[in-house]
Amino acid sequence: MNVLLCSTYELGHQPLGLASPAAHLRAAGFPVECRDLAVERLAEASVRAADVVGISVPMHTAIRLGALLAAEVRAIQPRAHVCFYGLYASLNGDYLLANGGDSVVGGEYEQGLVSLVRRLDGEAGEPAGVRLAGGAPVEPHLGRLRFLVPARDGLPPPDRYAFLDLGHERRTAGYVEASRGCAHRCLHCPIPPVYGGRLRIVQEDVVLSDVDQLVAMGVRHIDFGDPDFLNGVRHSLRIVRRMHERHPDLTFDFTAKVEHLIEHRDVLPEMARLGCVFVQTAVESLSETVLRHLDKGHTAADVRLARRIADRAGIALRPTFVAFTPWTTRDDYLDVLDFVEEMGWIDHVPPVQYTIRLLIPPGSALLGRPRLDGLLGGLDEARFSYEWRHPDPAMDELHPAVSALVERAEADGEDPCETFHRVRSLAGSRGRGRRAAPAPAAGRPHVPRLSEPWFC
Repeated sequence: MNVLLCSTYELGHQPLGLASPAAHLRAAGFPVECRDLAVERLAEASVRAADVVGISVPMHTAIRLGALLAAEVRAIQPRAHVCFYGLYASLNGDYLLANGGDSVVGGEYEQGLVSLVRRLDGEAGEPAGVRLAGGAPVEPHLGRLRFLVPARDGLPPPDRYAFLDLGHERRTAGYVEASRGCAHRCLHCPIPPVYGGRLRIVQEDVVLSDVDQLVAMGVRHIDFGDPDFLNGVRHSLRIVRRMHERHPDLTFDFTAKVEHLIEHRDVLPEMARLGCVFVQTAVESLSETVLRHLDKGHTAADVRLARRIADRAGIALRPTFVAFTPWTTRDDYLDVLDFVEEMGWIDHVPPVQYTIRLLIPPGSALLGRPRLDGLLGGLDEARFSYEWRHPDPAMDELHPAVSALVERAEADGEDPCETFHRVRSLAGSRGRGRRAAPAPAAGRPHVPRLSEPWFC
């Protein structure tokens, strides 16, 4: 069985969602070709030669593009078995199987893909965690897995992807994961409906061997893509300590919850000494109402404390936001902008963060809760999200206006500080009449960042 694995979008990094299953399929004896369509074209010859086409869908943008890819694959090779796999696959199984998919695999997908291909190759037995077209829904496979070192040789080189921008220097970045799942259950996150508060650890030797091969490819910065790198803080510390011993010049970044930054404040100075240059954290909102509805587990005061902790450790904090929710008032929106300026975070926050609108995918933990009564519409299957409307129509008008402003600004290469003040002027002009402050002088301190901003 010839297997073609395809990725459409994985946040500007070499797709682990191809490299990891490729290693497992190869170990099972199946030839595998990988295509990352974010940076290379789909080769028709590869599709025609494939018996199985796996489409990685780890996030919302990827599943929208993946559904279009499935139609393209069908037009080229109608006989190929098309499988969607990854975090968003099982959440959207009904639609994917009705629109070009033959199977979906959620959870720990490596074992599911191997067992599926074995079954298609004639072996007996039920594939683990695989839902087939015409079959009943199945639970995602969450059994513990002995991971293999990802097979990256079939992917475009790391220098084709996002890089670390230190201002005075650019570093080729590589993406690895030390864990999957999350111990927390934030209601808007797509991870809890699949993992249910469970965490799956990637073995240390696998992570470190993956780092070794990335360094050999020219990588000088590691982006740890765990949903929360401090979920398993001892595991993470062991990895970065050993990584620093092997590669003392490597820098790295990671993602962690506000409450974990506070709980594990004692480890941050060591993380900085070992090469951490920034931490990404999901602030989402400063409104007590919104934070309660999302069950985020922190307050605005906690965000201030986390900022002080990170500053003392010498690590830049890069907050992310869900700027528009059904409960976000105009004052809430303006409060975020004021807070960003007060904290000196204008250069820490990519302007796209001021446009992020709450997604409510199938299976979301928000569904069925009274907090959405009267606000939630039907499921837009083609957009993989439930529609919702804001009780204040002006907020639903503000979102596309801000999105258009930011999109034009990014296309023009506008200074993010200028964009920030234009966003605040736009939002204020519809409410409290706030006026934009002048942009600061050139030469302000550079904040370490990856060249492709995070959004789902």
